[in-house]
This record gives sequence, C-alpha cells and structure tokens, in this order.
Amino acid sequence: VRRSTIDTLVIKQPARHVGDGPIVVGLDGSHQSFGGLVTALELGKRLGCEVHAVAAYDPFFHTVAFERIAQVLTVEAAKVFHFQQQEKLHAEIIDTGLAKVYQAHLAVGEHIAETRGVKLHTVLLAGKPFDALLGYLTRVGASLLVLGKLGIHADDELDIGGTTEQLLQLAECNLLIGCRRHEPAAEIVA
Repeated sequence: VRRSTIDTLVIKQPARHVGDGPIVVGLDGSHQSFGGLVTALELGKRLGCEVHAVAAYDPFFHTVAFERIAQVLTVEAAKVFHFQQQEKLHAEIIDTGLAKVYQAHLAVGEHIAETRGVKLHTVLLAGKPFDALLGYLTRVGASLLVLGKLGIHADDELDIGGTTEQLLQLAECNLLIGCRRHEPAAEIVA
C-alpha cells in the first residue's frame, strides 16, 4: 500500500460483499478524503447501499499537552505563562473550534453528495480518529471503509497517513485506500 500510486482495495472479509453493510468514508478536509467520498458515493449509488461520512477530531489532545507542560513548569513560569487561563482558553475555544471545523467538512461532504443525487449520512465523532472510526465501523456493520491514502496533515515525505495506516492494520472490514483527489468549490470549503 505504501508504494502504490493508485487506489488499493484490501479485502479482509472475502465472504462478505461490499454493499452488505454501509460504505463508510473518513473525511478530514483533505482533497484525498473528498476524492474518497466521490468514489464512495459512486459505489453506493451503483450498489444501492448507504454511504456514511465520518469526521473525527481529538478534543483531548490539548489535555495531554497541558499535562506535559505542567510537569515541567515551575510555579513562577506557570504564572508568567498564565497556565490556567491558557488551559481554559483551549478547552473553550480551540476544542469547540475543532468540532466546528470537522462539522464543516461534513457539510461540504453533504453538498458534494447532494449535487450527485445521493443521500449522505454524516457523523461527527470525538476521540483519536482511528479509534473513533474503528468503533463506528463496528456499530454500523460497515462493509467497506474508504480513506484517502494521505490526510490533511501530510507532508511531501509521507507515503501513507497515520490514521489510514492504523485503520489498514486494525479495521476488520474491507478497505479502499484512495489516491483520487477532489477539490470542492471554493465557496463551500470549510
């Protein structure tokens, strides 16, 4: 999968047909995740099955970061840093802002589906993205997970995204890891 320059279908359940459960696509706002959505919508339409778009964000990241900072700050440094106010700012603004950004990615996905005449089920999940997606796949009995090979935070040296790699290893359903890119119209981008 790392070396593939084309979409890669990984069959983990050979006895189960794609379409025997919903197709789930992970959205993170990257052009490859939207490319995966377009592919999933086409497959869902042809197979007559539901397509679910899932966006997951980690609201707990700042908590871990602040715990680590707290371990190394002196009392004086914490006062200069305004540690308690900074932590509150992150909890109230940044975490809420992250949820809004990922909800906006889902809204873009809904618009893309609507223009193709397909109903899209959208879900915003909180938690480590790979873990939140794993739980969702199990809950809905997904027959296929569609992911972009690279996500929104990819750099030029990366050959596969971290969330995609984790789900490739851990997901029990079939996976389509896509390289297709789709750039939504500028007026609808989150």
